[in-house]
Amino acid sequence: MVIFEWYDHAREGVVALSHPPSEWHFRVIGSRENTDGSDDLLYLLSSIPDGMVDRIRMALGGERTPEIFIPDGTYETEAARAEGDRLVNEALEHFGRDAAIVHTNDLRYYRAVWSYV
Repeated sequence: MVIFEWYDHAREGVVALSHPPSEWHFRVIGSRENTDGSDDLLYLLSSIPDGMVDRIRMALGGERTPEIFIPDGTYETEAARAEGDRLVNEALEHFGRDAAIVHTNDLRYYRAVWSYV
């Protein structure tokens, strides 16, 4: 998972799922705080090409091994920053395509999934 925006929880980014094997751009579209301090979150997931999560992680300065990567905005070169920006924008272009809405507390386990039409 590469997180582009964080505020109390991941708000936007890309994630690779293991079941079924697939990659998605995600954006939070709704949230509700529970009495136990956790949040119920609704995300819109849009399908992105296979391998894009690792390509974005590497372009933004991460390694393939971390499960969650949050870019810090530093780049070795201007060319590396431009490539990172290009890949992120490519993922954002898929927003709303082949999409689903998921209900989750943590983006690991999904409580419900709906088709996005």
